[in-house]
Amino acid sequence: MREVVIATATAASGIVGRYLPSSPVLRRRVLFAGIAFGAFASLIYFNWWADHIRPHGCWLLAGIILTQGYIVAQIYAVWHLYLHIATPASLSALAGRTVDVLVPVYDEPYELVEHYCWRPCEAVPH
Repeated sequence: MREVVIATATAASGIVGRYLPSSPVLRRRVLFAGIAFGAFASLIYFNWWADHIRPHGCWLLAGIILTQGYIVAQIYAVWHLYLHIATPASLSALAGRTVDVLVPVYDEPYELVEHYCWRPCEAVPH
């Protein structure tokens, strides 16, 4: 497995920044580990409910059933989708197409706006 290191990179375009190189497989494993941790934490949470059901009877039982239904619908279903979504293939830009970008500014000097709008455009390989 490739070692993942946070490093400073200088691209050919002169952009300097920090990045975490990773593969899609590594990102999927990290996502799975986070979801497994979340599922484990929810089991501890439901265990707390189960320990307190007897003294409070059916009202707490109704609450735990509603809570479990909510968590399954809202959290576990989304986690299931995250784990089973396919990574789309990257598409190249269509030849001859352009993109218009609106940059909202308020009372900024024109030179400053122009500098910071053109810098990212120049860094994109064409």
